[in-house]
Amino acid sequence: HQMEKDADFYMFYFKTEWCPFNKEHNKAQCVYAHNWQDFRRKPNIFNYCCSTVCPNWKAGTFISKYHEGCAQMASCPYSHGWKEQEYHPLFYRT
Repeated sequence: HQMEKDADFYMFYFKTEWCPFNKEHNKAQCVYAHNWQDFRRKPNIFNYCCSTVCPNWKAGTFISKYHEGCAQMASCPYSHGWKEQEYHPLFYRT
């Protein structure tokens, strides 16, 4: 959370780690993930496409366990939600 908030930060780190803060805070402004809809796979580790959202991803519903959103989980070749799509290095700021 103390890293410089540049383009590399948003492409590779933003919402890719679970929030370490135990106290109540502004989750909308927090750079960490708080639920599975908020979480992003690291695009430099996981190979997923930025242009296509997963047809199985349950957008608009609360996902309590990752496999509930998509059975392929981290191995899925598609973006899981708009954050993975929007902040993917092949798409972000292009």
